[in-house]
Amino acid sequence: GGVYRCRVTIGGATVDRDITVTVQVPDVTVLITPTGSAVVGMSYTLTCTVSGADNLGAIISIGFSGPSTTSGTGTSLQLPLGTLNLNDAGEYTCTATVSSGLLTNNIVRTDTEEVN
Repeated sequence: GGVYRCRVTIGGATVDRDITVTVQVPDVTVLITPTGSAVVGMSYTLTCTVSGADNLGAIISIGFSGPSTTSGTGTSLQLPLGTLNLNDAGEYTCTATVSSGLLTNNIVRTDTEEVN
């Protein structure tokens, strides 16, 4: 964004007009699914989905942290936990970093899910 000026000169008379352009960063969200309780012995996969960054021409880095971890790029990332056991219980956080493209600063968003 910024201020842009249009200057017109006709026969020695000059007229300036300024216009202010404001560019807003889209609302980028991160969501982990499914939510709620899990049962020991069931097959379980957490999915992290990033929305709102589609038109930014950006690189989206996603990472899960918690008892199990994984990372990648794109708008969706799965963390397969396989058949659940008690060691899988805990807090899982998905962090998405949107960088480069049309942005001057990175956008970082997180979501956290408790598996118990």
